[in-house]
Amino acid sequence: MADQTPLNPKQDLAASEVFATRAAPFQLWIGGVQPVTDSAKSAAAILKYQVCALLANNTVTPFVSGTHQPNQIVIAAQPAAGAGVDVPYWTAGRFNHEALKWEAAVDTYAERKALLVGQNIQIGHLVG
Repeated sequence: MADQTPLNPKQDLAASEVFATRAAPFQLWIGGVQPVTDSAKSAAAILKYQVCALLANNTVTPFVSGTHQPNQIVIAAQPAAGAGVDVPYWTAGRFNHEALKWEAAVDTYAERKALLVGQNIQIGHLVG
């Protein structure tokens, strides 16, 4: 009989994060919107796949409702340990909302969807 032990998690070497196992594959993209990328310096520490705000001074910082506007939202493609680190980010695309790292105040799908109405960043659910 074949070994039924789950595979060891694969590591994202660039971010030192676990992103997939045989039992629970990671899926960032939902599809339907062409991803668009850019980069800027970080204004603070940022997590990979964190919902962030692109500021007027061309820096990226974690998004905070009430402080930042929805039209500032970008998704960090890589982490930053602190300020001044180059951070690639997506300005457009359709993402699995459960794969993104959101602020605690935006914790339901309905709140997340409402925040992104009319924006280039879109979210959805995995089908299946």
